[in-house]
Amino acid sequence: LVVLTDAPRSVQRQVSGWTRAHSRQILIADARGVFSYIFNDFGDQFRIDDATGEQVREFFIEHIDGVTGEVTTLENVFHGLEDGDYVTFSEVKGLDGINGCEPLKITVKNASKFNIGNFAATFPAFVEGGRCRQVKVPITISHLPFEKSIAEPEFCIWDYAKFEYPAQLHALWTALYAFEEKHGRSPAPRSLTDVALLKEQIPDGTDEIPSKLVEMFSFSASGNLVTVSSVVGGIAAQEAMKGVTHHMAPLKQWLHLDHVEALPGDWTAFDNAKLAETDCQPRQSRYDGQAAVFGWPFQECLFKQRWFVVGAGAIGCELLKNLAMMGVACGEGGLIKITDMDQIEISNLNRQFLFRRRDVGVSTFFF
Repeated sequence: LVVLTDAPRSVQRQVSGWTRAHSRQILIADARGVFSYIFNDFGDQFRIDDATGEQVREFFIEHIDGVTGEVTTLENVFHGLEDGDYVTFSEVKGLDGINGCEPLKITVKNASKFNIGNFAATFPAFVEGGRCRQVKVPITISHLPFEKSIAEPEFCIWDYAKFEYPAQLHALWTALYAFEEKHGRSPAPRSLTDVALLKEQIPDGTDEIPSKLVEMFSFSASGNLVTVSSVVGGIAAQEAMKGVTHHMAPLKQWLHLDHVEALPGDWTAFDNAKLAETDCQPRQSRYDGQAAVFGWPFQECLFKQRWFVVGAGAIGCELLKNLAMMGVACGEGGLIKITDMDQIEISNLNRQFLFRRRDVGVSTFFF
């Protein structure tokens, strides 16, 4: 499995071509400002041993009609199955041959009924009782190669209130890579000139993209936010695990994320729409990527924040890491107070990588 991040489109094509030629999986991810995406190509024939990761379902049977194939659960017992699931039976009286049968593909009728087809049509009549158990049957899926998938993308929907966003963002990412290849840089923050240049790179035949979205994308294209990276990085890591373990269905194949709601509006003193180019200019600082999106006035306000954080365990430590990388309370007058009433227990050693055996019994907040 190859994981490729922050790479230009030319490198993406080169590496994805190699992975296809050598029957390897590839995962591509990138994040700019409040926008990011993940792409999977696990090949033409990728086996999934367990598509959902959920515990198999087992329930009692009220009746099985061998002729029609209709199976009814006990009253007030819901099977929880879906079309295409597989089941087998046990402890059924009558219908000789159905107990311990090979997994049967089912069609759901309602919450308490499903159909197994004509498998038991020639069996003796059903008498009573029985159990039904779901069986996880491996399935095989197919992914398009990277180059073909760019032209014929299949999207996972992130936000159904923005149903049109995936196709629009897909075109904008293509335009961004073309812009960077042509000009040797990313669009400058708040530069309307670069917005126009980015529009020129949008692929022909693309449906009209709202000007507001194009501007937000261009303005934040040189930005780098730890919060966005943590989200897309976490999802990408999970997808990598799916590729290695064949456990749970992977994305198919593009997931475009946006967090435009994070941009401050006119209800704050940091209205993103009122930022000028001078508010977002780089200062050779570790916070340049964040200031490119939110502006230096916003960043300087973060420096002065005074926060109280309750909990310094696994989640609390991740929160503190993000706050530190964002610059929260890292300036003059800034302060983060941390408290955690817990003590480190032996069980923490199994679930976290924060502690060692010698730390057992010590207060969590010391770490």
